[in-house]
Amino acid sequence: MSAQSAAGEVKSSVKQARHLCKQQAHYLKELKALTESKLKGINDRREKEFMNLSNQFNVLRRTLDEREIFLRASFNVEIRDIETKLL
Repeated sequence: MSAQSAAGEVKSSVKQARHLCKQQAHYLKELKALTESKLKGINDRREKEFMNLSNQFNVLRRTLDEREIFLRASFNVEIRDIETKLL
């Protein structure tokens, strides 16, 4: 095998390896973009869920506060009625 022939084979192998590296780099770039996109979607859904949960807790707190106020008022009325009857 001549030096020229060997150089040609090495050149061809290097060219093929380079092409493979470029393909893998492109694939990895696409994979990274897809992964980042999916991660953003997951984070967006998580934020919406946290907001929804926070809103539900706020509604529950308001409802419980209103119920407490109502019960206290009812008890006060009952106590006044009992006190009035005892006097």
